[in-house]
Amino acid sequence: MATPQNGFLNSLPSATLALLTPHLQRSDLPLSREVHVVDEAIDAVWFPETALLSMLVPARSGDSVEAAMIGREGVAGLIETAGSGRASATALVQVDGAARSAPAAVCRRLLRDDEAFAQATWRAVEFQMTEARQSALCQALHPVEERLARWLIECHDRVGGRSPLPLTQEFLAAMLGVQRTTVNAFAHLLQKAGLIRYSRGSLQILDTEGLARRACECRDVVRGHRQRLGLLHAEPRRETQAGGTVVQMSASRTMDR
Repeated sequence: MATPQNGFLNSLPSATLALLTPHLQRSDLPLSREVHVVDEAIDAVWFPETALLSMLVPARSGDSVEAAMIGREGVAGLIETAGSGRASATALVQVDGAARSAPAAVCRRLLRDDEAFAQATWRAVEFQMTEARQSALCQALHPVEERLARWLIECHDRVGGRSPLPLTQEFLAAMLGVQRTTVNAFAHLLQKAGLIRYSRGSLQILDTEGLARRACECRDVVRGHRQRLGLLHAEPRRETQAGGTVVQMSASRTMDR
């Protein structure tokens, strides 16, 4: 099996990854597939590579808001697998692409029996908690244009710079918690500035650095925390001996360049 292109998997020591690898299955996830449904039992844990998952929290009205996105840096369903075993949000494929999955029962056994896997899971928990808190601050304090720019550049990062992206006004509105007319107005401003090209559910980022400058501070805060936790897309990790201790070394950190 080819080396997984997922930051969580690549953060695992080789011995731990070897325990999980026989159970990993590669899939091409189509747009709009729900890999988890809120309150339903989780049967598989997902590790995106080029796909992007949106974690949607539904309201009684039937509307939903995106609480988080998970791309090649992370993992979906592992935290719930360690707890209730039921999805806390609906995980919807927002950008189609490749992902790997492992049975929830296998991950639950590794959580119990393998300390390195358990520690990696706690790092993922810490990152998702940090991101959720930062998103709450962002939603309350930052202008829509800055939040839109932040989300688009985050999406770009987490799918490895893929362009164009299949993003609809409806979904962008759900992500930002605003009306579609508001999304249209601010997307038009970004397009007029030469940062994006947006048409009929297809969005192309033309100026990554310019868009990043328009984004609020939250992008850098979240990215910095992800880097400290080692949850980055990376080349296969190699191990060297230093003073008798095994040291994990990442060959590159392409995601946050």
